[in-house]
Amino acid sequence: MKIIIIIKSLLLLILLNTQTFAQTFVNGDLEGNFASINAIPSGWQSVAFTDPICEALNSSFATPDLTGLTGPDSFHGIHGNPHSGKSFVSGAYSNTHHEGLQQQVSGLTVGTSYTISFYQTNVKQSNAPLLDTSGSWAVYLDTYLIGMTEPSISQLPASSNALVWDQRFVYFTATSNTHLFKFMPADDDSIRSPQGLDGALRMGIDLIELNFTTNIPSQTASVKSVYPNPTSGRTFIELGKFYDELDVQIFNALGQKVVHNSYSATEYLDLFIEGSSGVYFVYILADDEYSTLKIIKE
Repeated sequence: MKIIIIIKSLLLLILLNTQTFAQTFVNGDLEGNFASINAIPSGWQSVAFTDPICEALNSSFATPDLTGLTGPDSFHGIHGNPHSGKSFVSGAYSNTHHEGLQQQVSGLTVGTSYTISFYQTNVKQSNAPLLDTSGSWAVYLDTYLIGMTEPSISQLPASSNALVWDQRFVYFTATSNTHLFKFMPADDDSIRSPQGLDGALRMGIDLIELNFTTNIPSQTASVKSVYPNPTSGRTFIELGKFYDELDVQIFNALGQKVVHNSYSATEYLDLFIEGSSGVYFVYILADDEYSTLKIIKE
């Protein structure tokens, strides 16, 4: 009887370990050899330039780069200290390049809420030049945008290795046992030309983790109400307090920016969402606070 109990316990432990492994990212720390340009970590793939969410002009402009202290191109600034381990991934976003990475994860439980956590940083590249001082990562579940992170800001020159890493979180509920997760660099302005400090950018990402969550925190702390939602197009947003400056961007489910407006001295927003029915994300940068709202257009 004891032998049977021990065997059952071992089988249960193996099953739990298998489920745990299946419900996380393979090589989430993005470790690999960055001796050459366009190398990516094992377990990951580049997001193809033919993917609807990728804005690269061809396949050679859709390849992110394994990056570390010594390369792959330290002369032009594609280098820096990882958040953890020996390497991270950096991806460019310009009027020609859009370099993202993806991985399929199985073993998810339909209807269960999960948290994706990772670290991001702004990486400068001098030869493009990709010198934008702020940027984000857009996270997709299959073909749908599930989160746009708060921007990371850096005034460091391209020659610096002292990258500053910020932890970010994205939340979702699984609708299938298997999902394809995509991470794309995103800009918080509409300028993509590699000219000037607010133009094209390169973003770094490291230590991507997937975990169960029982309490999804509100990302709308500075918002009192949104009405109507769902909407036929026009939506009113009452903020939690008076703000001196507001920057509002609206993205569709493909991550395409459809609205970008600035406001001053207000605690109310009157928005009109043009386009087809579907899910839209309203990104609000209010003074030094940040909120993301999901709005459904019928």
